[in-house]
Amino acid sequence: VLASVEARIEEALEGKGSVVWLSGEAGIGKSRLSEEIARRAGERGMSVFVSRAHEGAEAPPFWSWTHLIQAGAVAGSALASEEADEFARFDAFKRDLLTACERPRLLVLDDLQWADPSSLRLLGFVARHARDGALLLVGAYRDTALGARGSALAEVLRGGSGLAVPLRGFTVEEVSAYVERTQGTAPSPELAAELHAHTAGNPLYVQHALASDWAAKALARTADALASS
Repeated sequence: VLASVEARIEEALEGKGSVVWLSGEAGIGKSRLSEEIARRAGERGMSVFVSRAHEGAEAPPFWSWTHLIQAGAVAGSALASEEADEFARFDAFKRDLLTACERPRLLVLDDLQWADPSSLRLLGFVARHARDGALLLVGAYRDTALGARGSALAEVLRGGSGLAVPLRGFTVEEVSAYVERTQGTAPSPELAAELHAHTAGNPLYVQHALASDWAAKALARTADALASS
């Protein structure tokens, strides 16, 4: 996955932008992967900007983009204009953004399952033109919690090309490797299988399960068995 994203970073630095879509359930690692993408992009000299949608219907229009505007990713005057229709405002905003991308930019829009309709419409418009500049867009969303705004997000995903990265839970073997890496002790096959059954391989849930007494005791028994063998 990261190799494919690295290629998108290199292309953006050369002036050929693109879009990356991260999807999966809560706790599966979308935010962590976004942070890693941001770190690598920053190391390569890209300006990095991050926005998160607000959970709740009270968010004002373009809220996901407001954070980016306030952070200096792009001027927002085009969206505030009352003298043009939506297409004209979106086109002017897109041109302002591509001009700002004279210094390559990474824009991360997280929690898109909660994004307001106007933010999603603008995202769809910008995503279709990302290839015209030094711009990498990363959109992350929970594909298990789309709710009432699911149709608007689905339209954005249908309308724009990009690299789709669906994140799924660990296998039993990956659970075992994760436990050994984070706890310093390889779990027994039985414990790895039980952790997987309890968490469906969700990394966040595995982490929480490892904090429980039964997991700690099982790991301690494994460590004792290895020490006495």
